[in-house]
Amino acid sequence: MRDWKSIIKYSDSEKIILGPFWSSGDNLKAVAGDLYELTKNIEYDCIATAESKGIVFAAPVAAMAGKPFLLFRKLGKISLNNGATVGIEFSNWRNSPDGIEIESYLLKEGMKVLFIDDKIERGCTLKAANTLISERGGKIVACICIGNTYGTDKIDSIPVYSLL
Repeated sequence: MRDWKSIIKYSDSEKIILGPFWSSGDNLKAVAGDLYELTKNIEYDCIATAESKGIVFAAPVAAMAGKPFLLFRKLGKISLNNGATVGIEFSNWRNSPDGIEIESYLLKEGMKVLFIDDKIERGCTLKAANTLISERGGKIVACICIGNTYGTDKIDSIPVYSLL
């Protein structure tokens, strides 16, 4: 299997450019396998991510682990109009307005969530998901990602594990 890490580009010490490297050969399979290896010592009930690139990596890991998959969507993307969603607005890594939402029935008290994303740059999406999950009695127990340029191994007391 090809070494997927050789395709990653760095624009500087603080910026990782992933691009669509998953479309090259067995890269997605290799990355999902490497991310799955990081999950083996973490106790969790389900895997969550936020659209869009996080889906590419979190869904195969959830399938490999045999765990439920929770998807936080961009605000306004879920077509339920009966108040069955919970959401939060925040400033993203570009300091632009952003937000995520999820069907409220998916968040359960006591659930242990493993959050997977492509990159952690400021931790904004992770923090927002953590707020929604913890407000409903759950907990993000860890975050795994391909690249972490945030410069810390914890965000809001959540351990962050990175492949790079």
